[in-house]
Amino acid sequence: MNVINYFILKIKEKFSRKNINPYDFKRKRNFNNLKTFDNNFGSDKTRINDNTWNDLNMDDVFCNIDYTITTPGEQVLYNILKNPLFDKAYLIQRGKYINYFQNNSHKKEEVIKILNSIGRTSKDTTSILCKNINPNPKLKWLVHILPVLLFINMIIICFIKIKLYIYSLIIIGFINIYTHYNISYLIMEQIEVIQYLGHTISFSYKLGNILDTELQGYSDELKKLYSICRIISRKTSIVFKIEGIDIVADYINILFLIKERNYFKLADDIKKFKNDIVRLYMIIGEIDSFVSIGEYRENVNLFSEPVFKNENKVLNMSQVYHPLLHRPIKNSFDVKNTSIIITGSNMSGKSTFMRTIGVNSIFAQTIYTCLADKYETSFYKVISSISLNDSLINGKSYYLCEAEAIKRIVHECTGKYSCLAIIDEIFSGTNPIERVGAAIEILNYLDTKNSIIIASTHDLELTNMLVNYEPYYFKEDVTKDGLKFDYKIRSGVSNTRNAIKILDYLGYPKDLILRINKRVGDRV
Repeated sequence: MNVINYFILKIKEKFSRKNINPYDFKRKRNFNNLKTFDNNFGSDKTRINDNTWNDLNMDDVFCNIDYTITTPGEQVLYNILKNPLFDKAYLIQRGKYINYFQNNSHKKEEVIKILNSIGRTSKDTTSILCKNINPNPKLKWLVHILPVLLFINMIIICFIKIKLYIYSLIIIGFINIYTHYNISYLIMEQIEVIQYLGHTISFSYKLGNILDTELQGYSDELKKLYSICRIISRKTSIVFKIEGIDIVADYINILFLIKERNYFKLADDIKKFKNDIVRLYMIIGEIDSFVSIGEYRENVNLFSEPVFKNENKVLNMSQVYHPLLHRPIKNSFDVKNTSIIITGSNMSGKSTFMRTIGVNSIFAQTIYTCLADKYETSFYKVISSISLNDSLINGKSYYLCEAEAIKRIVHECTGKYSCLAIIDEIFSGTNPIERVGAAIEILNYLDTKNSIIIASTHDLELTNMLVNYEPYYFKEDVTKDGLKFDYKIRSGVSNTRNAIKILDYLGYPKDLILRINKRVGDRV
């Protein structure tokens, strides 16, 4: 191997996608790009709203389950998680695909090898997939005319050595160089995205060839789409070679604006085959997502596939837990034709449990995987009011933010889909008299709709005034070492309070704690 070939090999190794760690969980994810992708390819009717998504810490949950290897895989997995399905047959089929990769390690490794060759791009693919490419027509004419002028001058100089044409050649050459760098700056991101799409298309045929009969539909469709889109793959391999290896070729490309002219030709092809490219991209993303979910299942403590009931208001789970907890406490829970009200001390686990229910409900209708020993459920649209804050920028108080969140829940619960409404500390931002009165009427109203309500409160009187709510609670133990929580849910109403105990545990002055206890005792 000579020095030049060795140098070329090392450059290719450096930039090879095969060196990417497919399971790099700490990698930076561009959530703006993921949201843009979802906004274009998700469902406005069933998409989880941003407030609920943030309440349930779903960005962190997504990072936790994301074992994808490619950019389309990452985007499609996010899209899957953001858009729960209400079609039992489709979810069961999705579960079969996931099981296929989970149970066929040899075939999974073959697929992973190809997906790893496709790899990721840091550029925003939605700039091509979700928007129409409309290159400036004046630039298009310019990049076609300038090389022709350069070529004509070169021919003339070969036969007529007139200084005027030599100067003209030099001027046009500089104009072409200037045009190359300025246009490249304007279209560089699109060029890199097109390059990635061409690279993805080139490997789609290989992926289609290795899929078994269980995925015959995907295999046939990939081959068909490849035959349509391969012209783009071929052109990108010419247009987007690594610069700097062949200096002579680089100058020829620059002077004759070859990359730019091919970019405009490719733009026309991409507009022509846009729907086919998108479908091919989505299929690769779906396959990567199924592999990812299978990998996630292999790495969790316990999981089960959901069982969907042909009944309303069913939520039955055994040993359910939250995906973000390193040492989760598992709980069991059975609800049918009723809502629930949860009481309990501060820090006892109410909010975490409610998030656990919300996340697993989304998992059931998206990745067909629940973190539980058993999970039986109806179909639900999950909506919540949990993580609320004052909004200084918008000038909103905590109570106003609460009121808006509850209004969203009221609206959704009267809509087409059954709702699982999760409400943490309802109306805690206002005075006790109005809080209790509003909470009773609203919670009773919501329960009359086709929904299950899971609400928590510190107002114990609510438990006696709600019509169709079963009470549950969390508790703590007070020891000489402080407060201890077991984070287990129990049937009934909490009979303990710990707000003052927490002040004492944090080291508030003893005489102050005594005065607080006396004042509270006098009022009870």
